[in-house]
Amino acid sequence: MEKAFKAINHGTGKINLSNHILLKTMRPVEIHLKEDGSSKNEPSFAIVMISPFDRPVVGEITLEMLNDGLKDIGYELIKKR
Repeated sequence: MEKAFKAINHGTGKINLSNHILLKTMRPVEIHLKEDGSSKNEPSFAIVMISPFDRPVVGEITLEMLNDGLKDIGYELIKKR
């Protein structure tokens, strides 16, 4: 079964997303943290993105989901104490 969220390391080369035919480029403008935002009361993030001609779009991701994807490429996001 394919993971719901995955991370891909493109190294130092160009990022090729040609297999995503309907992909639009959006610029992240805000990130919002909800400390108990997931169903497991774990941190979750909402990322607000906008393109020059469209309305804002929001994407949501939990810290657990983000770290699970980042683990595949050798990274981890941790809270600074």
